[in-house]
Parts: sequence; C-alpha cells; structure tokens
Amino acid sequence: MDVKPFPLFRLPDLPRSLVFKQFEIHELVTLSMNFRRVRRFATAYKSHEAELTWEFNDYYRRSRMTAGRYTRPWNTFMSVFLHFPNMKKKKRNVKYHFLSGTLRSIEPIKVVNVGGEWPLPIEAYDKKYEYTILGRNDFHKADPRRIDIKFMEKLSILFEDIFRVRKYNVRLLQMRDFNLAGSFIWKTPKVFENITISDQKISYKTTRFFMEELKVRHLILDVETTCSRNKPLTLKYPQIDISNCNYATIEDVMNCSSEKLSIEFKSVISMDQLVEVVNVWISATKLNGMKKINLEWPERKNQSNATNEFFKKMEGVGEKIPNETNKITVKRATDGEIATVEFNGCFFSMTLQKADDEEDEEYEEYEDDEEDEEDEDDDEDEEDEEEEED
Repeated sequence: MDVKPFPLFRLPDLPRSLVFKQFEIHELVTLSMNFRRVRRFATAYKSHEAELTWEFNDYYRRSRMTAGRYTRPWNTFMSVFLHFPNMKKKKRNVKYHFLSGTLRSIEPIKVVNVGGEWPLPIEAYDKKYEYTILGRNDFHKADPRRIDIKFMEKLSILFEDIFRVRKYNVRLLQMRDFNLAGSFIWKTPKVFENITISDQKISYKTTRFFMEELKVRHLILDVETTCSRNKPLTLKYPQIDISNCNYATIEDVMNCSSEKLSIEFKSVISMDQLVEVVNVWISATKLNGMKKINLEWPERKNQSNATNEFFKKMEGVGEKIPNETNKITVKRATDGEIATVEFNGCFFSMTLQKADDEEDEEYEEYEDDEEDEEDEDDDEDEEDEEEEED
C-alpha cells in the first residue's frame, strides 16, 4: 500500500498548529532539527508549555535507582530533561542523556561524529520518551573539542525556541573539566526555579556570582569556596539552603531578604549573636520578609548549658510554649506577627506561624495532586488495556 505524503505546509496556520500539537515530542524535536521550515513554524506557534532541567554529574558511573526505578542509563555524565505539565502523565517527561563510550561492553565504543549541524546521533533508549547521545569516549575525561557541551547547548536553544519554557532548573553534582561560571546556561537572562550545586570547589568570584547575580527562587549550595567572611554577602533569593558554610556570617543572616534561609555553619554560633537575630526581628529593624530561618553548627561541649543560657537571655522577650522545653514564641512590635523560636545547643530556628500554616496547606495540596495523578494513571491503564483488546 502506497503512503501518500501529507501536505502539512499547504494547510492554513491554525489547522497546521493543531497538527503540530499531535506530534510526539521527540518527533517534533527531530523535525525541527532537520527542517528549518518546521523549526520556524514551531518557534512561532510554540505548541507546548515546558519546564527545562539540566543535570551534570559524572560521579555516579552506574545508573541510580530511586523508588525502585533506574533514573538514568549507565555511564551518563549529563542530561537535559523536558517536563510538560499539561500533558498526560506518561508523556510529561522527555529525557536526553549524554553517555560515555564504554557501555557495559568489553570493547569501548567510540563517539561517532557524523558532521553537519547536529554531529552526534540521538538514539532511542529502552524506556519510552528517553533518548541517549554518545558524547565522549572516556567517562572520566571531557572531549577537548567540547562537542558534547556544544551539542547540549544547541539542543537547549532548540527547546527554548519551539516550546514555551516557563521554568528552568540546574543540578550540578560533579563534572570534570566543566566551566561552571562560563557555562552557556547563564548566557541568557532567565529566572531559575531551582539551582543545586554540590561537590564543587569554586572561587570567591563564582560564589558571589551564584549568590548575588542570578535570578533564582531556590538556591542549594554545598561547595568549597575561597569566598572571604570579611566581605558582606547578599542573601536575597526567596529560598536559600547552604551546607558546609564557612563564608556567610550572622551579620549576613540578619541583613538577608530571603523568605526561607537554612545554613549549616562550620563554626559555632554564639548565644549573643542568636539573641540579636531574635531582637532585630522583634523590633522590625531587619528580617521583615522572613518566614523561616534554620541555622546549624557543630556540636559543642555542655549542650544543655548552652540551651539554658539562651533561654535565660530570652526571659521577658518571649513566651514559653506549654510542654515544650526548647521553644518559645515572640511577637513583632510593629504588626503583632508571631514566630516560634527553637534552640537546642547546635540548632536554631525561627518560624513565622503563618509560614507553618502555609506549609500545611501546601502539603495537603500535594497529597491531593498525588491522588489525582494516581486516578489519572488508572484511567490511562484502562485506556491502554482497551487499545490492546481492540
């Protein structure tokens, strides 16, 4: 039976855009890579809303298992994910994994450079909606020509062209020969939903770049840095989590404009400094936008004495909570807002009561979403069974 070509570009724009929406995501990506006319039209109409995530991690050579499922193929060193919130659940996530040349075989597999605009072939993975790209010969050494990074950059630009990308995420866990501060990811101004950076040694300049120059809703840092404690650090993103921190100070904490701040310090914080944090919030001279602060530091000797000393200094400032030995409530002078203060010797937290209520509501909404997704999965399974019977 002869298959006649479909005259896609003879259709008016609106019907043609509806046809584009029916393509599988990878089909649309492939067509846009190979046909400029398709890419121009897809760029103009942007058929789907998407969330884009980059992950760089060449530490875990084997595929990791989460909740009984492998999250990526063997020898993956970086990936780019697309999430489509408005599509059916089984089609929501499309993943492109960059692999090294040794793939569970005795003989190493060499990278094939086919030349042209897209020099690295994309292969279907054994899971639906996941694809692999052979990007480097040696898992532990980057290609000096940087073909893999350049390919990912071009692929990312294509995604931004043909989809309405609303959210961006970055997860950098470890990556050899990777120019973090000079990466293509930061070239165009965008608001990042989440940035996670860990297992990195970064300079003073790079630290300040991530802390002060980007637009991020949630920043997670666990790095070694040469950043100096003698220079003030701006903590301004809505949510910041810092581990193994030797570069932020209590003064930085008191001057922060973040809503949620969590810092794990390498050195012990004094009682007087913590009392000052509480007092500046009560007087509303600082920390006016704060919803929650968590501070941790190494355990000290005489933990119980430190706890007793702190709450002695808080006498007359806050009110004890019944049946709670390490918590008090304090009231802000200007608007009567109430916060709960907790201290146990190596941990301090101050949480607005409103923030606790909001977290409870978010958790309830999350549970409702989980139930909706389970119902949706059941419906899809029934549809698949009906298709198989037909």
